[in-house]
Amino acid sequence: MNLSIQQKEFIDSHFHENLSDDELDISFFKQLKTSEELHYLSEQHNWDNGLKVLQWIVESRHCSEATALEIFWLAQPQDFQKYTFDKILKNDTQNEVFQLIKTILEHYPHQ
Repeated sequence: MNLSIQQKEFIDSHFHENLSDDELDISFFKQLKTSEELHYLSEQHNWDNGLKVLQWIVESRHCSEATALEIFWLAQPQDFQKYTFDKILKNDTQNEVFQLIKTILEHYPHQ
């Protein structure tokens, strides 16, 4: 990955693991302009802190297919095979993961 120290420091300072979804600032996310930055962010992100930033990543026009697929498989889609896409899951966390999987499949339908 060809990220500068400054790019990594920017991502690390604005998307660190102590931030909850509610504390994320989309204006900082919009400053990320390369697929490498989004990939780095996806690898640094702690899923236990929420999935908003991952949703932003897969919806971004800068997101590479490789990054989207990595997020897809980390979401463990096999656990959701029994659900249809119109389903809303009762468990908020599971529903958030399910929505992320659906978004990836909508943006990358040939997978």
